[in-house]
Amino acid sequence: MSRITVQLNSENSAETVSAIQGENVLEALRRNAGASPAAPCAGRGRCGRCRIRLLSPGDGQVPDFHPDEEKHLSRSDREAGIRLACLLPAVNGMQLHLDEQGAARIETRAEGLEEELDPVLRRVSTVLPRGSLEDQRSAAFRLEEALDLEAGTIPARLAAQLPAIPDGTTPVSVVLHDGRPVAVDPGLGADAPVWAAAVDIGTTTVAMYLVNLAGGDVAGSAAEMNAQGSYGADVISRLEHARKGAEERKTLQKAIVEQLGRLLTRLCAENRVELRDVLLLSVAGNTAMIHLMAGWDPAGLGEAPFLPAALESPAFDAREIGLGDFSRLRVWPLPSLSAYVGADITGGLVASGMKDRDGTDLLLDIGTNGEMALGGSDGLLCCSTAAGPAFEGAHLSSGSGSVPGAVDHVDWTDGRFSYTTIADAPARGFCGSGVVDLVAFLVKSGLMDETGRIEEDPSELKKEGSEDLFAGLDIHVGETGAELHWPGAAGSTLGFTQKDLREVQLAKAAIRAGIDTLLEHSGKTAEDIGTLWLAGGFGSYIRPESAAAIGLIPPELGDKTRSLGNAAARGALLSLLSRSRRDEALRIAREARAIELSGRPEFQNAYIEGMMFPSNGEF
Repeated sequence: MSRITVQLNSENSAETVSAIQGENVLEALRRNAGASPAAPCAGRGRCGRCRIRLLSPGDGQVPDFHPDEEKHLSRSDREAGIRLACLLPAVNGMQLHLDEQGAARIETRAEGLEEELDPVLRRVSTVLPRGSLEDQRSAAFRLEEALDLEAGTIPARLAAQLPAIPDGTTPVSVVLHDGRPVAVDPGLGADAPVWAAAVDIGTTTVAMYLVNLAGGDVAGSAAEMNAQGSYGADVISRLEHARKGAEERKTLQKAIVEQLGRLLTRLCAENRVELRDVLLLSVAGNTAMIHLMAGWDPAGLGEAPFLPAALESPAFDAREIGLGDFSRLRVWPLPSLSAYVGADITGGLVASGMKDRDGTDLLLDIGTNGEMALGGSDGLLCCSTAAGPAFEGAHLSSGSGSVPGAVDHVDWTDGRFSYTTIADAPARGFCGSGVVDLVAFLVKSGLMDETGRIEEDPSELKKEGSEDLFAGLDIHVGETGAELHWPGAAGSTLGFTQKDLREVQLAKAAIRAGIDTLLEHSGKTAEDIGTLWLAGGFGSYIRPESAAAIGLIPPELGDKTRSLGNAAARGALLSLLSRSRRDEALRIAREARAIELSGRPEFQNAYIEGMMFPSNGEF
């Protein structure tokens, strides 16, 4: 294989990337964690999202545009040097620019951690008595006796860190994990910090928190887009890549593990914590993300009967997965419930406290998968639906992640259409909450009928007093039907096409069908639900009234919703701060019942019904 190099520039750095002659730019960048553009279609040339700017062709001529590039790039894009990384051949010496697009708005709120502090790790301290000719017991035995530990519980790796000749005055502290020693710190007292971390590995985003278990304080948080994003926007794309072979599995594992190390290193640096002092990492995420992080073979997740390699695991040495810089770190994945109801739902259930309450609540986490749980103290019923990435802004002509400039809310006030963007930046696309608002606008304005067909001539829809309702909208007929266009940033336009609407329609039908199937299976109705808990970034910013307006959730739940913020991470944090919450997570995973929706006639019927939109409403 002939090796070549590519120069990659970004807003804050420049680096040389190694490539293989004959591969495309996306393939080359994938091997460099943090340097690859998102590719929701997994690099198949279908989504047009892996945009990169070609600054110089290097040793050769400017590569010709692939026909699929021309479908996704406007004339102004092509003139500005924009290319699609998955369709651009890597040429030795070429120079590229990766637009970092600003920091994504990733949900890191994990408030509501008020809990009686009983952490899974606790520090105890003692002073080892001096030895003598009459008392030649080992330092390890002396420590076990002083702390009233069972004989032989100090492992050899910890015994090696004890003072060989105790001086009778220097304190020695031990960190216990459920009564078993996991770390020894000569010279520290019982009041020294005990550092741990919690992370939510979402399919799209990763959010991490550093916490001092001695006082229960969250010291800081950090978040990034999931580094596996260039292998596809959804779980299925990642699993398909992993099934190609062991090398591909290792590539996916390396991407996420290096990202975890990078986030944890950043948090330690910001809070002046030594890397060796972080002792436990609690991990939430869907079952596939947990498998890919831990290095478990995910092949069983991708085909019936959908058998995971493991649903729960004891804590293991972080060096087993490549986190070698953290010499004393152990990793504990929260338990999952099934192949497609993961540890993120376990964490959300712990955070919501549903298991402790009488009555019936619904937990809903909407992402590329729609995972949900229904019930209370009498039992929990769970399921997962394949919603696809439309609510993440992927596969839409003007879709966007939650970055500055993403349209996050659409309004219709005083008879006019308007929108807001993240950070008040110039509009560059619609993120999930903006898409839901937009479709709600289409429903209420009558611009769309119940089947999801956009009205091609809205002139007859204008009502008295709302002549400006469609002001600023350019509506014309494209290849797939009516298209709506608005002015965007830097002379560009935002578009929402009939095809985009179908993507949203499929996603919302899958979510609603999951909710309706759980209700039918449990013998409950939407009126029986006390609280709808919305989890994750999408749930934090979506307007419940818009979700109800498009039929994403039953209308009865519009005023019963509460946001949990990053519920998965909150559950992971609570499982560190409270042994009872940790035990609750284990109990939930063993007692909750997950139902498989594929092949169920009631789900198929609900899905067909969910494709319809509510009748035209009024503003």
